[in-house]
Amino acid sequence: MRRPRPWHRLPWRLTAMIAGATVLAAVVLQFILLALLGYYLGRSDSFAVTIAEELRNVARGLESALLADPPDHGAVERQLAALVSSESDTPSSPLHFELRVTGVRSGAVAVFTRDRANVSTFAFEGGRVQASSALVPTPEEEELLARALTGTVDTARLSRRLPDGGIVVAVPVGPGPASPKVALLVRIAPPIEAAGYLSAAVQLVASTGLVIALLAGLSALGVGALTSRWLMSRLAPLTAAADAWTHGALDVSSTVSGHDELAGLSHQLNRMAAELRMQVQSRQQLAALEERHRLARDLHDTVKQHLFATAMQLGAARALLPGEPARAAHCVEQASSLVQQSQNELMATLHMLRPSFPDAPWAEQLRVLLEEWSRREGISVDAGGDVQELPLPTEVTQELMCIVSEALSNVARHSGARRVTLALRARGTRLCELAIEDNGRGLSGAVGAGMGLRSMRERAERLPGGSFTLSSGAHGGVRIQVLFEIRAEAGQQPQTLSPHGLWKQS
Repeated sequence: MRRPRPWHRLPWRLTAMIAGATVLAAVVLQFILLALLGYYLGRSDSFAVTIAEELRNVARGLESALLADPPDHGAVERQLAALVSSESDTPSSPLHFELRVTGVRSGAVAVFTRDRANVSTFAFEGGRVQASSALVPTPEEEELLARALTGTVDTARLSRRLPDGGIVVAVPVGPGPASPKVALLVRIAPPIEAAGYLSAAVQLVASTGLVIALLAGLSALGVGALTSRWLMSRLAPLTAAADAWTHGALDVSSTVSGHDELAGLSHQLNRMAAELRMQVQSRQQLAALEERHRLARDLHDTVKQHLFATAMQLGAARALLPGEPARAAHCVEQASSLVQQSQNELMATLHMLRPSFPDAPWAEQLRVLLEEWSRREGISVDAGGDVQELPLPTEVTQELMCIVSEALSNVARHSGARRVTLALRARGTRLCELAIEDNGRGLSGAVGAGMGLRSMRERAERLPGGSFTLSSGAHGGVRIQVLFEIRAEAGQQPQTLSPHGLWKQS
């Protein structure tokens, strides 16, 4: 597996995701807070109540001027002018940001007596206050005035938010809360305009967003690095165990402490590895048992029968020896031939179980096997290949050698062939083909039911990407094809099946 680039690895990606999500969340949170502030100022009744409470404090400062006889309208105008023209503080440092969203921009203040007479009206706009014409209250304002002049002190009942976002407040003024002499009716234009507020909010986010994003990003990088390091430390046992399992070490287990999902996954993977280990052991035991059964049947069908026939021939020779020595000699020759066949069968079986040169390259083992078999059975073998052979794992070469031995044994026993062709060829860049073909009698009706064919099929399917095909050959015999993937072991170099590995034995 190709090693991933640093920025493609999980710790880097996790840290970047946490940092990006934190910066995005900080910016989005700014917009959400500003949106809530805009709703509070422009549409919320709570802000109207807050204005009403502030105006009650203002009314206390105007009480002496309003209750004088006659009322001191000049003093009232000067105090109102001082209130609406107050300047905000100047930022004291580069990191001091200000969003001006409130402030009484325009409106009117009217003074009403208990008999609903409008004794004075002042209009204000842009920090200037001046006397104005009488204010005619609307029905909603009449209701608020009635509550103020009857002694209502609940600011929620003395204020109202208008449909356009404006605010109307009635404030009682008098010596006592229950018996006010006059009331102030304050009509305030909408504190904010949607377009202006949105522009101010965007400017605020643009001016402070870089600082907030930088601070949030730095903190998120630290948190992400610690989190990813902790996560990778918990994933390390799983990774090590999985790597060991891919190399066949199913006895390795992963140990992840805790009671979270990773610990549960580790436990499940360990159970899976244990079950696989038991299945592999069961398959190995079953394969060994089937191999013993096959050998027992082969020995019964060949060696035992040959030995029984040998015993019969020797018994006949002993009986014929006194009177017919010529026939007795013929029986001895037949017995000798049967003994030789039994010896050949035993040698073939032993060679299939234990290669002659276990430490030699597997191509050399294959060449020696074919030469010995051809010399022993008297059957010609044409072998070769055009593939650049990779040094395969030992378990793969053993399976291939057993398949070749079993195929040659079947040729000698059942085919009546005089020639066998074996080829090892490349099929693309990753696939290799082993083909064995004879010119014997061909397939019979009972093909596929024998232990030998089943053993070859199972061995072929145990190879990497392996498959087994049995078909009729081009010259009337049987053709066996085994396909498998070429996977060289780490640290090994390719070898070539050189011309001296091609031979023809008669």
